[in-house]
Amino acid sequence: MRQKSLCLGVAFAACLGASAVGAEESGSSAADSSAAAAGAAGDSPAAQVQPTPGVATTDSIPRARMRVRHTQVAVLRSGPGLEHALVTTVLEDDIVIVDAPATGAGVGFLQTPRTFANIARVGPIKAQAEALEALLVNHRKTGAAIVALPEEMPVNETVALERQLSEEVDVAVDRVYMNALYPERFSKHDLERLENASAKANGPLRAAYRAALSESRRAAAQREQLARLAELVKAPVRTLPFVFKPDLGVEEIRELASGVG
Repeated sequence: MRQKSLCLGVAFAACLGASAVGAEESGSSAADSSAAAAGAAGDSPAAQVQPTPGVATTDSIPRARMRVRHTQVAVLRSGPGLEHALVTTVLEDDIVIVDAPATGAGVGFLQTPRTFANIARVGPIKAQAEALEALLVNHRKTGAAIVALPEEMPVNETVALERQLSEEVDVAVDRVYMNALYPERFSKHDLERLENASAKANGPLRAAYRAALSESRRAAAQREQLARLAELVKAPVRTLPFVFKPDLGVEEIRELASGVG
């Protein structure tokens, strides 16, 4: 993957190869990209995470600045005022990682510099907006990663978003992630045995068999959506597993990172 200076909706493992993962809409399987990236990188001796006050316009935008492999990296999380924080941060750091808004607001968010440049006909605001717009549409320096869930509607939205980013905003889509994918635990023979056992069992044992069969059917349905996604998008598709834990720690983030780089 070519080196980027602005990464939208994707964290270190894709941008730098460090141990972190980012996701736009992760559900239960991954933390948001800014928190996950900061946490994993901060756990590494090579990274130093320091909050940077006085840049973002609101406290609702958690921000961290760190050094990874001698590179100054900033992490921004979605929130009110993100557009201003993005503009100021891009001018200060070597690499900026943005947890971009969800699909419905993502395109408008990326068109913000163009809008400001059209409104401000002269002056520093116009110059700054035009500089950021030029960075966003530079395919060598900026790339987006779209994160989908293995369901019909998120897949449809992902396909539409890739087209909008490429055709309307002119932002490069480097890859697409299918997030929260259930594992395939049973073979066809195993499923037949579970079906037979479930028909004969009673009480808690029957409930356990039915739960296993239900999860297997869900995993199969998710594979169908994964196949649809791979067929309909142009960018390469990678998968991230569903992590069956209530909270994500460093080890869980590293597990997810193994599927990102």
